Amino acid sequence: MTRPNAFLALSTVALLNASAAAADLLVPDQFATIQAAVDAALPGDKVRIADGVYDEGVMVQGKFDLAIKGDDGVFVRMIWVDSSTKVSVKEITYFEQNDYQLLVTTSNDVDVRFSTFQNGVAGVGAFDSQKVNVRDSDFLSLGLGVGYSNCQQSRIAAAFTGTEVAAHVVFGSSNLIEDCPLKNAGSMVVEQSPFTTVRANSFKNSNLGLVDTSGCLVEGNKFKKSAGAAIVLSGVVNSTIQGNSIKKPLGHGVLTTEGGGGCFLFANKVKKAMLNGVRLETAGNSLDQNVLKKSKHHDLFDATFGQNSFGQNAIGTSNL
Repeated sequence: MTRPNAFLALSTVALLNASAAAADLLVPDQFATIQAAVDAALPGDKVRIADGVYDEGVMVQGKFDLAIKGDDGVFVRMIWVDSSTKVSVKEITYFEQNDYQLLVTTSNDVDVRFSTFQNGVAGVGAFDSQKVNVRDSDFLSLGLGVGYSNCQQSRIAAAFTGTEVAAHVVFGSSNLIEDCPLKNAGSMVVEQSPFTTVRANSFKNSNLGLVDTSGCLVEGNKFKKSAGAAIVLSGVVNSTIQGNSIKKPLGHGVLTTEGGGGCFLFANKVKKAMLNGVRLETAGNSLDQNVLKKSKHHDLFDATFGQNSFGQNAIGTSNL
């Protein structure tokens, strides 16, 4: 046997052995609790949870390549993933009321899908982690839906209804928030998290705030009847706001304030703002191909009086 063929044969055997070693750990048929199954799990194993209510605070610590999956009707108090890599948690409803329902700390590549977080203080909290992916899940009647602190390359793509704060992303970088429907969900806040992208979300009676950050992209979002300003840029520099549709905000459409500047507003549409369509309180911004009309006050109000630049915009009324 030649050396390359021998290597291929050995690799195939290793893969077959790894596949054979992976197992389904059944709760409660084989393990009385979720925690017992998680503790016994080896890399590649799947913890499968049968229907039922599990009043457990489950600790997933130091695990690699673990899947935790509930069947329909699985209720768990909370799960904490710590110092782990490549963990998926799917199809679970959480009922912890006084703390995070799912907590991720110092972990990498954590996937949360098809889950429901409701009726508590906070849904998902991720700290000091990378590639935390929360998607295809519902956040209902919570103080905070998703909180990321010092997380990188992480993603939020979930539905938020009746939360006080839908999501708060702080001290991170290169994160993505997309395809989230928000309904009466309070604010989505990106703070000190450069190079974050917020795109293709729908905000109904909700708004977006960027705070003390830079290099962000906000594009293709839809806002309707936002409480206060639809998009607030506070201390934001060198960011792009483009292709957003804003209708009937209860304040301004877009507001730049608090020492930021150098942002590019391109091809946004703002209609029937209760205050100004766009209000600029910072300098060095550039506006081009925006359509601003039928605001109750001015469609464009530049509080710097000439320290911003304007291309080809369609503006109904202006203070300039």
